[in-house]
Amino acid sequence: MTGSLRPLVAGSLVSCAVVVLAAGMPTALAQGPIAREVEMPIEAITLYRSGVGGFVRSAVIDGDATARLTFETDQINDILKSMTVLDFGGGTVGAIAYAADEPLARRLESFGLDISDQPSTTDIFTRIRGTDVRLETGDGQMVGTVLGTESRMVGLPGVEHAQSQSFVNLVTAAGISSIRVSDVRSFEILDDQLADELQQALSALAHHRAERTKAVDLELRGNPGNDRTVGVFYVHEMPVWKMTYRLVLDNTDEPEGEDDAPRGKSTLQGFAIVENTTDADWQAVRLSLAAGRPVSFEMDLYEPVFLDRPDVALPLLAGAPPQMYATSLLDLGGLAEDLHEVNNEPHQTPGRMRILQMTPSVVAPRAMTAETDRMGEALGQSAATASQQGEQFFLTLDQPISLERRQSAMLPVIVDEIQAERLSIYARSNGRHPMRGAKITNTADLTLLPGPIAVYDGASYAGDAVIPHVTAGADQLLSYAVDIDVLAEVDREPQTRVERLRIIDGLLERTNTNTFTTTYTFTNRDQHLDRDLIVEHRPEPRYELAEPEAPDEKADGVLRFRLEISAGEGESLEVVETRQTSSRLELLAVSTEYLGQLRSEGRVSDEVLNAYREAARLNGRIQAAEREIEATEQERREITQDQSRIRDNLARLDRDSTLFLRYTRKLNEQEDRLETIAEELERWREDKADREADLREYLRDLDVS
Repeated sequence: MTGSLRPLVAGSLVSCAVVVLAAGMPTALAQGPIAREVEMPIEAITLYRSGVGGFVRSAVIDGDATARLTFETDQINDILKSMTVLDFGGGTVGAIAYAADEPLARRLESFGLDISDQPSTTDIFTRIRGTDVRLETGDGQMVGTVLGTESRMVGLPGVEHAQSQSFVNLVTAAGISSIRVSDVRSFEILDDQLADELQQALSALAHHRAERTKAVDLELRGNPGNDRTVGVFYVHEMPVWKMTYRLVLDNTDEPEGEDDAPRGKSTLQGFAIVENTTDADWQAVRLSLAAGRPVSFEMDLYEPVFLDRPDVALPLLAGAPPQMYATSLLDLGGLAEDLHEVNNEPHQTPGRMRILQMTPSVVAPRAMTAETDRMGEALGQSAATASQQGEQFFLTLDQPISLERRQSAMLPVIVDEIQAERLSIYARSNGRHPMRGAKITNTADLTLLPGPIAVYDGASYAGDAVIPHVTAGADQLLSYAVDIDVLAEVDREPQTRVERLRIIDGLLERTNTNTFTTTYTFTNRDQHLDRDLIVEHRPEPRYELAEPEAPDEKADGVLRFRLEISAGEGESLEVVETRQTSSRLELLAVSTEYLGQLRSEGRVSDEVLNAYREAARLNGRIQAAEREIEATEQERREITQDQSRIRDNLARLDRDSTLFLRYTRKLNEQEDRLETIAEELERWREDKADREADLREYLRDLDVS
């Protein structure tokens, strides 16, 4: 912090008090009010990109004084959370007083007539039972005391069913009268005190709605004749400050000089956009802009919090004898010693009170000397100084600024030379044309913050770009226009190639090479200017670059390749990416023809092919056994079906007939054959099991490459 605020930062905390009311502990309020008021103007502001602003106010004070600061109502919570008061001249800070903000509903409930829930006319009559009123109805006036209200089912003309209607019962000189509430045109409360309570409640409601600002009073006490500096620092919500840039490109298309020094020294001008949304004018304020994002949140500290206490019924039991309780560990006699112990402990001890002693730090960015190269007279020089404070980057304006309330300003903070190389930039999302752009190198001694850039090609507007954070010395690509003189074509071809086959554990392991070939073809239709082109290639997930051997540059998620395209010529770039995968399948799931083709291409060895043939032979023996079993099973099914037909015929024939005897002989022959079939099936099943065992035994230890 510089200027008049430097003593504020260099000093030490004398007293920073928040009013605490406790029995037997007097506060600054007991010393009586301070009549003399002093102004504490805003001297320094730091705007953060987390949506808050830090404000520093200071004043030179002699003796006792009161400083009144005014804030918008919705800023009070931030003020109570962050305000720090420093006295550097031996004085003390008394009470920090502000008007309490009792919840509106609770305030309204405190009046004689509760209107916090927007009561209806019937509800009001209910709440003023026993009060004298004057009613105005269609039949005239009526004066009486409100006895109560009730609901009745009343039939209405033209309505089929009765409806519920509210009635108010009055005790009048003539007796009790019931008047339908809907017939009451107006009424007057004759109790002056209750009527006054209603007016006060309505006034409180109107005042709460119109209240926009709150005052915070600081009591500052000190010895007279001793001028001292008192400072206040606080944080509250502010709009996020923004950066916007102008980039003027040098004529880099001209040939290089005799010293072969590359051209490209362009000019970068940066503006900070700030808004004064407060109700106070900023007069000659030291302004700093912080690029960090400190944690910031809102908490309601302003509105009083009332806990709901249980409503316990009055005990009516017989009296009980008194009880004795153990003495508290923290007794009043040893209060001072206990507090001294607690404050000197590194951590809070359970079961004890801890009083935190805070040493606030009012921080503004320290000025750091930063050399800036002299620019042309038209642009001038940088108007801000860069600095680093902890993890945050600051831009502090070299000259104080003035900004009226509710006004915004665009403040020039950066004017510097910057290295810029003209380029065309292409990504697949660009379609048929690359983008005109530049590769800038941040040669300024500061970090470029995110924001838009208006690009000028000499004196001509070229387009707009956007940049992220660019630290000092870092490179950054930006594009600002479509390069319509360059045509682009992209061809993508996937391919899968079997590299080798091996047999292991009876499975055929296949190793594939998956290839993605992307071919970029560019045609430069500009007959006068060459193009330096950067291709941004987004690689396929889990693929490795095979061609070219390496990119010219890597960025987050992309590979960059450079191409030089002469005027009127064309160039191509082929990017090959590969990925190896392996899979296993049943050895006999592939065909002999497929393996033969791979063998002719040199991707299968004779050992693998011979092993496959032997496995296929053994599997063929199993299939032959299965065919024999199936044929025998089929014969048995046919015999069984024929026997069913014969037995059906025998049931209708004479036992002495020739056909009956013939069917009987055939049944005997079929039964003999069924016995033979059963023996054959058992032999074939055993043979199949043996052949399967032979295949398993062959495959068990088979490992052929």
